[in-house]
Amino acid sequence: KYATVRRVYMVDNDEEFIGYARKHLKNYHNGAFNSPRARIITVKAETFCAVNENKYDFIVYDMPAEDVSSLCSAVFLKNIKMRLRPDGILVAVTRENKLARINSILRKYFKICRTYFSYIPSVGGRIGYVLCGNRHDPCKINAKTVWNRIQNNVKPKPKYYNGTVHESVFAKSGT
Repeated sequence: KYATVRRVYMVDNDEEFIGYARKHLKNYHNGAFNSPRARIITVKAETFCAVNENKYDFIVYDMPAEDVSSLCSAVFLKNIKMRLRPDGILVAVTRENKLARINSILRKYFKICRTYFSYIPSVGGRIGYVLCGNRHDPCKINAKTVWNRIQNNVKPKPKYYNGTVHESVFAKSGT
């Protein structure tokens, strides 16, 4: 969707779900699977991070609902961290009831960890996120800066995210 994004890798070990999403969730992906910039890789995230040597600006890890301890192993998190560029960002997506535990685990690996929530109608509730990195703290970016960055760099404009949303999501976030 955004011209500044050169390549997107979707790593998921559930080939059946990818096929289902491609066919039945078109309102969500809007043809993204067919973009020449998209690379769909069917393998476990743990394996991908262990064997892949590329560096990424941004990683989103949608954590399954099961026990988080196996998904937050020291080896896996070190591998994710190694896959990020020095100023890269990881966003861990999790269920609301697991957010505090995930945040405490990720704090061992990243200097900056900020939690936030979003209501997702398709799941019928709030989803929790932990934004992690070592250089960029979203709490130190004000609404005006976000508005200016969107105005100058993002086409088309996001439907949901803007300076006001950013500031309210990260307002006085101590976590």
